[in-house]
Amino acid sequence: MMANDTFLRDWVIKGERDQKQVSKYLDEIKTKYGTISTFFVSEQSRAYYHPGGILKFVSPDSQEDEWYFRVRELVQDFEINIDTDKVSQHSMTIFINHKVTGFDGRYIGATGVGLGVDTVQKLINSYSQKYKRHIFLIDRNGDVVLTRAGEEKGPLNISDMPGIGALAKQIL
Repeated sequence: MMANDTFLRDWVIKGERDQKQVSKYLDEIKTKYGTISTFFVSEQSRAYYHPGGILKFVSPDSQEDEWYFRVRELVQDFEINIDTDKVSQHSMTIFINHKVTGFDGRYIGATGVGLGVDTVQKLINSYSQKYKRHIFLIDRNGDVVLTRAGEEKGPLNISDMPGIGALAKQIL
């Protein structure tokens, strides 16, 4: 949603003038959706904005900033990764990082949210009950990273799961 929001795109294209505007915007998204963190990193200024203002400036020389430069080069529009959130007391966080492009399709930055593992666990539990389905968060190898609380222990890779194992290569 944020990657396609006209406010964010217009704000960047107009030169990132009022930093309080983007901080307020990020804070409102964080509050409304109950995320641990929200952020935007500008390609032009390399400023890393979060609800409190500019956290830092990303650099290709910093190992801590590798994620930004990886997202910038993605073929797809977004990625999901699990990492520690430096802003939220180094808690384990699931990040959804999304490319932001201008109205002409040119890359202008990356935005995203951080969700606490416990929040995602609650979502998985809720959707599992609501839709009566088994829900798994898996890595690129098919290993189960997160599933419904109390889920029976069994195969920890989708390749070994009855019913889904035959489709694992297509899914991955």
